[in-house]
Amino acid sequence: MRAEVLDQKFQAFSQRMKDRFKPLLSAPLHYTSVRRGLEMIPYLGARLPAWHRTHPFDRQYGTDTSGVLSAQRIVTDKTPASEICPYTGSQPSIIRRAIAALGETDKFHFVDLGCGKGRAMIVATEFPFRSIRGVELSSRLARIARRNLARVGRCFPARPPVAVVEGNAITFPLPEGKIALFLYHPFGLELLSHLTIEMESFLSRGNGPLYLIYYNPVHGDVLDASPAFTRWYADTLPYDDSELGFGPDTEDNVVIWRSINGEAATPHPHADRPIIITKPKLRAELAESCGTHTLPAQGQLMSPNN
Repeated sequence: MRAEVLDQKFQAFSQRMKDRFKPLLSAPLHYTSVRRGLEMIPYLGARLPAWHRTHPFDRQYGTDTSGVLSAQRIVTDKTPASEICPYTGSQPSIIRRAIAALGETDKFHFVDLGCGKGRAMIVATEFPFRSIRGVELSSRLARIARRNLARVGRCFPARPPVAVVEGNAITFPLPEGKIALFLYHPFGLELLSHLTIEMESFLSRGNGPLYLIYYNPVHGDVLDASPAFTRWYADTLPYDDSELGFGPDTEDNVVIWRSINGEAATPHPHADRPIIITKPKLRAELAESCGTHTLPAQGQLMSPNN
């Protein structure tokens, strides 16, 4: 009995030490040169966390979009860290399939709010958008994104024009015309609510139409409740085989909303699939279909009819 008690105390102590020193040990991984140096050491490289490993996408393009940057390293004095999500790179294959769901893209402006290091923007250059713009709060991430996009632009000069703006994504002036707005769960409920109000005002002045691509739609209920938007697409998309091990999961979820103004378009099948929050503030999944879902024990259901 005494041995069991001692073992429990030791396990508790070990966990406290891990929690205390984890920030110190993970801090160097914010630097690309450190991560890539560790990857050259067989034992250590194989044990790097999934998001810290150099993604095959970066090896393909010669870019730096891998790694993690905490909210505390992104945040400014005017924005609470609780409303900013850490930087992590989305999966390129999922971005491609989400964009492909729009159909022909040559009349769209692509705008990435919270563009990070520019991975989604780089993927967007593979499509014939009218223009591609990104907005990023962190000066460090914006600088890296510009460097990445410049490199891709030199290799592929015929691709659409791109621009990265350092600033507030909520108040960023959207372009005139048809817009594909991309979000990879960049901020919390309060900021997304403010953004939705801004978009409703923008659309009320006759702008748009606007298609909002929400990758990992943790706060999708805000869009579902907006009178300015309707569901257009919802799907669970698996990682490509080459992406397995370079993210924490094997599939991710995407929902696209379309503004009700402008063109009348038929939504994709099962666009009304309810959103299930499986990790509060962090991860959203989709039920099979409205009215026929199976709710996980720890899930929180958000119906598009709420």
